[in-house]
Amino acid sequence: MSGVKTRFIVLVDNRGGNYKPCDRTALVNLLRDNIAGLNDVRLIDVRVASRHIEFDLLVYSSFVSLCLVLDFLENNVGLVLEVRYVDGGEERGIIGETLAEAVKLFNEERFWEFHEVLEPLWRMSKDD
Repeated sequence: MSGVKTRFIVLVDNRGGNYKPCDRTALVNLLRDNIAGLNDVRLIDVRVASRHIEFDLLVYSSFVSLCLVLDFLENNVGLVLEVRYVDGGEERGIIGETLAEAVKLFNEERFWEFHEVLEPLWRMSKDD
């Protein structure tokens, strides 16, 4: 896979509790089996929370493939609640706002996004 890669976290509804953390491997296999023909999409990971499921994706240049993945998720897993672009850790502004956003994401069990929000702060900090 070459070209520009863009990372997305797709949140799918799990408020009915259809999926538990123990279903993670089955969800990974389900999606990987069904995107195998899409050479420009890679599943990084899946996280199951009580109210949503996070699908962490890398898309290489074609957003048509992202739309196919979203359609598959809607038809086979649940309602797509949000598609969030992950900027790879660029500066996020004021530390207080960053921490407030991190707390919000943590409380919503959106752990990978929580990590991504805090990563720039970790990179800026220096060991004394």
